[in-house]
Amino acid sequence: MEKDDNQGKAMNVEDAVGNSAGVLLYDDDGNVRNLPVPSCDPNDPLNFGIWRQRLILLAVCMYGIAGFGVIQSTPLFFGNLIAEYMKETRGTFHPDRIADLASYPSLCMGLGNFFFVPLSMALGRRFAFILSNIIFAASIIWAAKSQSFESHLGARCLQGLTAGISDCLLPIIVLDMSFLYKRSARLIAYWALTAIGSSILLVPIPFIVENAGGNWRLNYWFWLAFAVFAMILIIFCVPETLFNRRAAELSGRIHATDAYGTHRTFASPQAARDAGFDIEDSQSENPTELSYKRQFALFTVQPSAVARFLGAYKDIFLCVLVPGTLWVLLFNSMVFGGRA
Repeated sequence: MEKDDNQGKAMNVEDAVGNSAGVLLYDDDGNVRNLPVPSCDPNDPLNFGIWRQRLILLAVCMYGIAGFGVIQSTPLFFGNLIAEYMKETRGTFHPDRIADLASYPSLCMGLGNFFFVPLSMALGRRFAFILSNIIFAASIIWAAKSQSFESHLGARCLQGLTAGISDCLLPIIVLDMSFLYKRSARLIAYWALTAIGSSILLVPIPFIVENAGGNWRLNYWFWLAFAVFAMILIIFCVPETLFNRRAAELSGRIHATDAYGTHRTFASPQAARDAGFDIEDSQSENPTELSYKRQFALFTVQPSAVARFLGAYKDIFLCVLVPGTLWVLLFNSMVFGGRA
């Protein structure tokens, strides 16, 4: 709901559409407005060239394809796994336990974001992305070399923890480099490419395993190739996208965007300051573009890194208190619980 502008309260752009006192994505001449307001900093992800942004989108899509693919692949050869574990345990293995290799990773996919998203707020998106990819690749190797059901299950849970960033952290990276009018198209492209890509790559898995004499370990070596390719793209094509954006004035209103990509408008600079945003200073020196070495540094320690890390958990807790969010959380729990 829109607040009284005279009181200097905040208002979401989505709530302001169609209200003359609010902010529209188009001006009176029909020209689209670039919101969030880009800064003059060449390191601002909104100022990245179109091909640079496309390479970043390719990297996040490749990781998403590998993540969703490997999580969904194991049930395709449950029969081979049951036969092997029954033989190894001399018949003591209970076949019903095999479903744990699918249900527990699904649970872990949600839990992983409770670590990697706060970490990205403290040390940058790039560090969290690379760290997740390294652990993800290691978990695939672990699964391929596992010699027992328990070891295999541990590897699968680790896969879930790292593949889960495809649901949260990676969309945030897409938001970091996108204006409001581009966000929906890019998020649709991301979800469509990851879903279609992983589904297509899952098709040959049963045939590969069958033609290899039931060697299910080939499945993990298959997905490891895509995980390594994603890592190469991330290291060389994905710079830091977390940008400390100051609130800026446009068309008589103050526009501000937080670290999660949420865009807000204020009636006055003081109202934005009261909400915790810094104001763009037009008199400040023009920043210079970071060197290639600094752009692709492993991590970028953010100001008050510890406070940012812990503050992310506070934001998560407050978000859960929203009735709509709580309902979605409970609904997803029932859906995934029913599939377990």
